[in-house]
This record gives sequence, C-alpha cells and structure tokens, in this order.
Amino acid sequence: MIAELVGRDENCIKYIEDRHGHDIRYAVSSKKAQRELGWTPVFSLQQGLSEVVVWYRNHVKWWGKRTHANKV
Repeated sequence: MIAELVGRDENCIKYIEDRHGHDIRYAVSSKKAQRELGWTPVFSLQQGLSEVVVWYRNHVKWWGKRTHANKV
C-alpha cells in the first residue's frame, strides 16, 4: 500500500532474509481493543497511510534533517 501511495510499484521492495529468531508471521488486530474498550477506528488503514504520506511530503524540512542519508 505504501509503495502505491508514493507512486512506486512493488519492484522497489527489497526482500531480505529473516534474522534467526524472528516470528514467521505478524498479525495485528484491533478486535481486543474494540471488544474490551469499545474503541473503533476512525480511519481505514488506506486513509491513515495516505494521510501519513501526505504529512511526510509536506514536512521534509522537519524529518529530512533527522535522517542519516538526508535523501528525499
């Protein structure tokens, strides 16, 4: 989703070998928070990621100086 949002295709993704001891699968669910706290998400994942990408594009001066390579 992120590659698509920034105008790239999946060819930009570099897959690397997992380090020993890493989980085979990660699964994140908000079901427990919804059930026990009554919480519900305000944004879809797609909308939230889109807003994050827009924020980073609009704040390069803030985050760019904090990166090691300073590449934009």
